[in-house]
Amino acid sequence: MSGSSVSGSAANLDDLPEFSDQAAMAYERHQKSLVPCSHCERQFRPDRLPIHQRACINRPKGREYMVPEEGEKEKEKKEEEKKKEEEKKKEEKEKKGEEENESEGEEEEAKKFNHDK
Repeated sequence: MSGSSVSGSAANLDDLPEFSDQAAMAYERHQKSLVPCSHCERQFRPDRLPIHQRACINRPKGREYMVPEEGEKEKEKKEEEKKKEEEKKKEEKEKKGEEENESEGEEEEAKKFNHDK
C-alpha cells in the first residue's frame, strides 16, 4: 500500500495535519454555535433547544401540587358528610310531605264517601 492513500486507521489520520486542523476548527465553530438551556445549562444546537426545554427535568413546573394538611383533609370530610346528611334529611322531608299529602287525600276521599251515604 502506498503512503498517498487514506485508510480508516487512526495512525494515518494523525499523519494528516490539515485534517486535524480542519477538524479542530469545525469543532470550535460547533462549540460556539451551541446555546445553553436556561434550566439546566446543558448546551444544544439552536434548533434542538426548544425540544429539550419542553422535556428538561430541571424546568419549573407549571403548577405545584400541594398536599393538604391533615386538618384540612378532616375538615373536607366533615363538610362532605354534613352535605350528605342534609341531602338525606331533605329527601326524608320530601317523602314525609308526599305521604302526608297522600294520607290527606285519602281522608278527604273517605269524608266524601261517608258524606254521600
